[in-house]
Parts: sequence; structure tokens; C-alpha cells
Amino acid sequence: MKNLIILLILISVNIGYSQIVPGKWEIVFKLDIRVGNYGTSCYFLGLDSPNKKDIIAFANINWEAPHIITSHDSGKTWQITLRETVDASWAFKINDFAVPDTNLAIAVCDSGSYWRSTDNGRTWNQHFIENRNRIYLVDFWDNKNGIIFQSNYSDSTIVLKTEDGGLNWKLISEPKPVNNIVATSYLYTLGKGIIYSIEVDNKVDSVYYFHKSTDYGETWEEPYKGPKNPPSGNFYFYDENLGFAFGDYGLKIAREGKLIRRTSDGGRTWEEVLRAGMNNNSISGIHFSDSLNGIAASITNIFRTSDGGKSWIEDTTYDYSRDPRISPIFLIDKNNAIGLSTNSDHKVIRFKADNSTYIVDNHYVTNITTFPNPAVNVLNISAPDILPQKLDYSIYTAGGQEVKYGIFSGEELDVSALVPGVYFLLFSSGDKIWYSKFVKE
Repeated sequence: MKNLIILLILISVNIGYSQIVPGKWEIVFKLDIRVGNYGTSCYFLGLDSPNKKDIIAFANINWEAPHIITSHDSGKTWQITLRETVDASWAFKINDFAVPDTNLAIAVCDSGSYWRSTDNGRTWNQHFIENRNRIYLVDFWDNKNGIIFQSNYSDSTIVLKTEDGGLNWKLISEPKPVNNIVATSYLYTLGKGIIYSIEVDNKVDSVYYFHKSTDYGETWEEPYKGPKNPPSGNFYFYDENLGFAFGDYGLKIAREGKLIRRTSDGGRTWEEVLRAGMNNNSISGIHFSDSLNGIAASITNIFRTSDGGKSWIEDTTYDYSRDPRISPIFLIDKNNAIGLSTNSDHKVIRFKADNSTYIVDNHYVTNITTFPNPAVNVLNISAPDILPQKLDYSIYTAGGQEVKYGIFSGEELDVSALVPGVYFLLFSSGDKIWYSKFVKE
């Protein structure tokens, strides 16, 4: 009987996996900007999380004054942890940010300024680069190794690297621009020592050029061509190979439609996976919770994918005539997502799937959240209000073969011995079963 239940769960999960999960979007936080001389406009740059539980969002109020908000319960509640109390000044607005783990978060600003947190975003200290040049890009491989790009408003870019979490910086060589201008527009650290510096110049040839380093930016490989313009927008990379170029496909001043291109070879070749002419709002943000499940926002529409971005469908649970308009977006898992509403809204909205419990052969089956996904050594279980103190667990392959079992008590499981692949984790207690689908790298 147990094997039959397992088989029914695997079939039901896999059949429904590509469908839009029913649920609703709710406002969970509104950033209070009625303090000081901040004005009424809020520009959310984005949000990031090292573990899908602790989340940090970054904003400039009135396009100038840095504000940072944090959540430690997967976006259900939020707190303001940085609010500039001095008069708003362009000199200190946030330009970019990085959150490599719970022990380090950095937001970089103009005038060589950057904010640094070592306590999971709860408190922030301001630091300065000695040259006081504008810092416009930052990324970190881990809580020690990071890189920043500075503009000195001349004919070159200053690239600095840290090996102690942003306390000290050393000068390294910049990737030489193809078109001999200050051109690095996008920066992504991917895996141990891997980094992409992406150059774009519409004035010369409208081509994105990829500069890649595999030794923490010490040396750079010969650049190669990426996609041509359009889209005018941004990039998102899930790993060294899987990435997306997104924006719109219009060549006019007014943006036209929505466009997503996909690469599976690190930007060398691209295929168009979404072209939608619903309205003039381009794709403004993409995020993946794992290698299969992703979400895209375009202010007035949301799209989902469950096949690694090969195909996208509109998420009809979101209605911009009712819900705040989303620009930056973050997918915790297919049942939970967070969107930031910029400009005059300054709200955080959260998607939660409808009751994910259903009945299979007189057993109550509930989908729970696990992270990280993909997992390498440890799989964390995010269901403290659902799971009993101790219960049986089993891990199955996608084909239904049991490969690990035992008694679970705590918040994490050791999956280091599993071979790479797709798995199902099942907990059981009486007539109740809890499950999660995860990928082992």
C-alpha cells in the first residue's frame, strides 16, 4: 500500500508541475517614506537571499536616500534596518548590492561609499573606498571574495577586489573593452572563481560582449559575442551556463512588448523563448528558485516557467488592476514568491499558494518547502509549524526508487551521498504525508 501511495504522489506531482499554482498575492509591507526630506518616490533596486529565509531588499527614496529592509521569515514580515537620516544626497544613493550569505551583505553607492552588514542585515556600517569614485557594480563569490567596479568619469574603469569581505581592497586589471570605452554594464559571479563582465555599447555595434574570468577576476579570457540588441533590459544568470537576457523588442523610444532570450552555454548562443505584445511594459525582472522553476515580472504581468525557462506562461493569479505593480521579483519556490512595487507604491507583496494539501488514497498529502534547491550537501526543511518533532522520512528518485530513509528530527538532512539528480523527500506520520521535490547537484 505504501508503494502505491508513493507512486500516486509522484504521478500527481509530475503531472501538475507545469501548471500555474493557484494562490493569491497579498501586501505584506509598505515602506514608510514620510520621514525627513525624502519625497514620495521609492525606487526598489531589488532583493536577494542566501537561503530563501533571510531576505534583504534595497531601495532609494526619492531616487537618493538609501533604505534597506529585511525579512527573516521568507518575506512574511519585514523591518527597516537602514534609513538614511541625513538630507537626501546623490552622493550616497545605492547603485548595486550583494548578499553572498548571512554573514555578509554589501550595498555600494556613489562617492566611494558602501554599506556593510555582518549580522544578516540587521545592522549596517558605512565604509569608503579611498579614491571616493562612484561604485556602480558589486558581486561576491562568498563572504570573503568579492569585486567592485568604479567609474572615474574618464576613459577607464577601476576594478577592485577584496579577500576579506570588503574590509580591504586591491586594484586588479579590468577586462579590456571591445569598443574601447567604459563599457561594463552587468556583473555576475557564478561558482568558484567564475565571473562574467558583460559589455554593451549601442553606439558602435549594438552587441553584448562577454568577458569571462575563472580565477576571481585576476585574468580575463578573450571576449565573445552575446545577443544583439534588443532587448534593452537586463541579464539574469542562474549558473555558469543557464542565463537569460530580458527586456523588450522595441527599437522606438516607447518600449514595445516583452522579450526573453535563453542561453544554456554561458551566453555564446541564444534562443528566443518569450515574445509577448500584451502592452508596452517590458520584462523587468527574472529569478529562479531552482534549475527548473522561474518567474518573470513586467510591472503589469507575471510569467512562470517550470522547464528551466524553455517555455513561459502567464501567471493569472496576478492582476495588475487589483495588485500593486511588480518590478523586482524573487521566487522562493513554486508556492511562494515576493515582488517589490516601486515608485509611489513602495510595497512588498507576497504570493502564497492556496492550501497545498490534497488527498491521495485516504492520506493527507502536503507540499512543503526545502532549500537550497539545488542542494549540494545539506537540505534545509522550512516547515516548523507543520512537521511533528520526530517522524519517518524517505528520499526517492524521480522513478520511485527509495535511496535513503530514517528518522527526522531537526531542520536539515544530509544529502551529500546522493548522486546528482531529481529526488522526492517524503515525511510520513499516520495518515499524513509531507513531500518536497528537490535537485541534488
